[in-house]
Amino acid sequence: MSADPSEPCPRCERSRAASDEACAQCGLLVSRWPGFDPGAGDPPGLEALWATCAATWLDVAAHDRLLQAASLIDGLPGLARRYRLRAKADPDDEMARRRLQKVVVMAEHAARAQVVPFQALTAMRAAWYLGHVLGVLGVLAVGYMLLRVLGRR
Repeated sequence: MSADPSEPCPRCERSRAASDEACAQCGLLVSRWPGFDPGAGDPPGLEALWATCAATWLDVAAHDRLLQAASLIDGLPGLARRYRLRAKADPDDEMARRRLQKVVVMAEHAARAQVVPFQALTAMRAAWYLGHVLGVLGVLAVGYMLLRVLGRR
C-alpha cells in the first residue's frame, strides 16, 4: 500500500515527488506513511503542556516554560512538529516561526553536547595502546625474571 503522491509526509509535512520512496527531509519510508502516527513517540505530558501554552499563545513566558519543560522530558522533536504545523497553518504567526527556530537551535546544541570530539577519541585510543604495550612489557619482564631464577638452579 502506497501513499498518495500529493500527500505530505506525516512526520515533517514535506511534499514529495511521485517517484520518491522516502521523505527527502526526514527519511520516513513512503510505505510507512499510511499507518504512521506522528505523535506516537511524544513523551507523556507534552500535549497538556502544549495546550496550556496554546491557551495563552502571545505570552512569551508561557512559551519559555513550554520549551524548558519539553527539553526536560525529551519532547523537543514533538514540540518542533507542533510549532511547524502551527506556522504552516498560519504563515503570519511570528511566534510560531521564532519559537520553531529556538527549538531547532536548542535541539542542535543538545545533539552537539553528546558528540565525543575527535581529539578525545584519539587520546582514548592512544591510552588504550599504551596500556596494552605496558601490559605486554610487564609479562615479558616477569617471564625473563622467571627464566633467570629457574636457570640458576
